[in-house]
Amino acid sequence: MVTDVPRDNKAAIMDSIASSYALQRQRLASAATAAPRISKLEGKVGWPYYQKYKQTAEAQKAQIFEDIQRKMANATGSGSGLGRSWNSTTTDITTQRQHRLRMKHHRLTSKGKRLRTRPPRDCKVGEWGPWSACSRSCGVGETQRTRKITIKPRRGGSSCPPLKETKWCGSASPCSDGKSILDSYQW
Repeated sequence: MVTDVPRDNKAAIMDSIASSYALQRQRLASAATAAPRISKLEGKVGWPYYQKYKQTAEAQKAQIFEDIQRKMANATGSGSGLGRSWNSTTTDITTQRQHRLRMKHHRLTSKGKRLRTRPPRDCKVGEWGPWSACSRSCGVGETQRTRKITIKPRRGGSSCPPLKETKWCGSASPCSDGKSILDSYQW
């Protein structure tokens, strides 16, 4: 474990972290590596096993290096890590996965493309429907009309205007058949 971290020597920091990191975490297919092939004639482990082991070890080292670079760039928070490509002396296994290291913060993806920010979406409503029948056949009543939301507001867009409109209606003549003047409208 590292107790005293030099602040100006990134290589020393990376080597220290890589050594402890490799011991703590199994990487790639090292656990799934096949048993060594033993030649019946020689009774020794064959070259294909060592070649595969060497490639796996190099791939692990490259993966650890990439993880450390990403962690250091994120930890320092400095803009100096943006767009800086890192040196590569790895095998073909990891060459496919190499790309310029970019911070995942500050709206940059790992390949350096800017994330699209979507603008706010305002509410949109449809046309008004027809007016309803008046709530009273004599005297003063109410009539209503409604409309529906066609597009809901998102991401802080403007809110919807009223969806229901009410106005007074009725005839000028009062109710004369002994009914009370109270509304017959159902609330």
